[in-house]
Amino acid sequence: INFAPGETSAVRTGALSGAGSKQYVFRALAGQPARILVDSPGAGANFALQGVSDGIVYKPLSNPAREFSLTLPRTQDYLISLSGPAFINYSLELTVQPTGPTSTPPPAPPERISFAPGQSSAVRSGPLYANTPRQFIFGAAAGQTARILLSSPSPAANFSVRGVSDGVTYKSMGDPAREWSFTLPVSQDYLITIQAPVNTSFSLELIIPPATPPTATPTATAPPTAMPTATTPPSATPTLAPTATDMPTSTPTMVPTATETPTVEPTATETATVEPTATATVEPTATDTPTIEPTATETPTLEPTATET
Repeated sequence: INFAPGETSAVRTGALSGAGSKQYVFRALAGQPARILVDSPGAGANFALQGVSDGIVYKPLSNPAREFSLTLPRTQDYLISLSGPAFINYSLELTVQPTGPTSTPPPAPPERISFAPGQSSAVRSGPLYANTPRQFIFGAAAGQTARILLSSPSPAANFSVRGVSDGVTYKSMGDPAREWSFTLPVSQDYLITIQAPVNTSFSLELIIPPATPPTATPTATAPPTAMPTATTPPSATPTLAPTATDMPTSTPTMVPTATETPTVEPTATETATVEPTATATVEPTATDTPTIEPTATETPTLEPTATET
């Protein structure tokens, strides 16, 4: 079903086939209001409405309403299936209103997400209007891990992540994942943009664990650098040791000179046994040592020579 230029409705009439069915398809944009009306004798004909791309049945045949209205959730083709008794006449009227430029509020500025003291996660929720993005901004340091979880009744709702400073898109709308994690490459603000083609709601959870454990490990590597500087003091101590050995060499020479004096006393005992020859041998030897004391003993030896006369 195609509308004529400037028209918002179209009518189709006919009779059902022998199988009792007939199908029509139309295309519309997300957010457009659609109204379908089926008329037949005795209300014998009914219809179902299904999305061609998403496969969602928006009105089943079990719904007896012959007049049905909805806001189209996404831009796609929609299939109308008529059903009833064979060869029954029908009239189908389809009305699709255009989306006005003022039907949706203007996009709000990004809302900053800040964690409470001691917390590592935050949740934001609210309404999400068709084709009107909601934006949130958060700041984090490089190396931290961010986990983003989006929940929405509409399966078409999704989010993207972009760096504010570097302009890099880390997750695009084309990525269908609604639970997504990544390691932040740069310390900067990151922008989360949520969007849906239909009016719906959302719940956004942001989790960023603290990055304190990785910062403690690099400081432990600093102490080993002080070890090589301690090797210089031992080189100064060996030079002092040889100078201290000169002192003991002078002290042993003094001890042997003191032991030679006792050797003089044995020579004094021999002079008493040989009285005649003692005068000749004692005097030469008395000059080597403190000989003054032995010569004092020679005066008693003159008395025996006087008895011989």
